[in-house]
Amino acid sequence: MLRTVLLSFLLLLPLGTFGVSLHDIVKRDAKDHHNWNYEEKTGPKHWPEMFKKCGGSRQSPIDIQNSEVDLNDELDAFEFDNYDDPLEDATIENNGHTVQISPGPKDAPRIIDEGGMDDKYQFLQLHFHWGSDSKKGSEHLIDGQRFPLEMHLVHMNTNYKTKEKASTKEDGLAVLAVLFKLSDKDNPALEPIIDKLDDIRTEGSKVDMGDFTLESLLPDDMMPYYRYEGSLTTPPCSEIVTWTIFKDFVPISEKQLQQFRNVKEEDEGEAPESLVDNFRMPQPLHGRVIEVSGEGNSAGIIGPSVVMVLSALSFLL
Repeated sequence: MLRTVLLSFLLLLPLGTFGVSLHDIVKRDAKDHHNWNYEEKTGPKHWPEMFKKCGGSRQSPIDIQNSEVDLNDELDAFEFDNYDDPLEDATIENNGHTVQISPGPKDAPRIIDEGGMDDKYQFLQLHFHWGSDSKKGSEHLIDGQRFPLEMHLVHMNTNYKTKEKASTKEDGLAVLAVLFKLSDKDNPALEPIIDKLDDIRTEGSKVDMGDFTLESLLPDDMMPYYRYEGSLTTPPCSEIVTWTIFKDFVPISEKQLQQFRNVKEEDEGEAPESLVDNFRMPQPLHGRVIEVSGEGNSAGIIGPSVVMVLSALSFLL
């Protein structure tokens, strides 16, 4: 009983309580910032020459072929704790490789549980990959098809309290990938992000995000989903990621996509250029199995009040 109450208390603590900013595990090192990009000379084809892990056997992204996936009925629905609670201290930044949103120290932890995983994972940050046109942009492919935008919600295993520990473990991270499909209408859920893109058009700029919920960015139907073991899709390409790719799509308009394409990147000594085509090509499977969940029931969103009630009940029982 005491262990249950303690765990519930720990999950309610703000980010940074343990002395390490959890999103640092995927934060780019400033001194390595210009060592890689998506251009020809230092682009994905050359990453293995600069970062040994990028040539590993468990790399991401991949091309998911529906004819070759295995059904796994044990891949159940996710539980999302606090995903419907507005982030009030988050920031949005242009780091030269992507647009990234990170929670602040005053934001309560967002936790994912279940989903066929043995552990709980805490939200660290989300970022996007997009193309110079709407025929490309996503990192993962479905039956050879690309999509105009892909969002990654990055989470760290709560068993590991430091970035150093998590970065050495095969189950260190869990990333939820959301694929976007072109729509004739704007997606209102994206507007809080779209409205901030003009403010971070210059590389290195960061501003307050304002209130928004992670729940609003998720697909309507979160069952079924694909699952495989892979890596970070950017250097150092560490093979520490349990990947989930939702089969349901989220809509986005051409107008909204263009706002992403207006974001700029800079190379030393050169004029700023549009930050586009920031995706890696699909990697070989090397015998890995791709699984798909059953239809099941969609995921459950648990707010902070529910977590507190469950904690109280655990104490009484």
